[in-house]
Amino acid sequence: MIDGVIPPAASSVPAAVPAASGPIGAPPEGKGQVVSFRPSRFAGVAPVFTVRENGADLGKLSNGKYFVQVSDPGIHAFELGRNDTVRLEVEASQT
Repeated sequence: MIDGVIPPAASSVPAAVPAASGPIGAPPEGKGQVVSFRPSRFAGVAPVFTVRENGADLGKLSNGKYFVQVSDPGIHAFELGRNDTVRLEVEASQT
């Protein structure tokens, strides 16, 4: 657990936590972390969408929620909803 945020297990989808739940702690030694956040301004849009990597569900986001994904360093492609993909480099010790 990192400051009240539970990192996802390999086989589970974490519950998104309120964005106002406090600061996000540092990632574990040798890992980086990615914060997926959905602002609360999307009223009337699909209530929840799923973030995936390599077809695996990482978490579900509704308005005003976020979750933290602890990852190995390197290039990652995160699928957001149905049609958007974000590629980014995760660096050890970085959020």
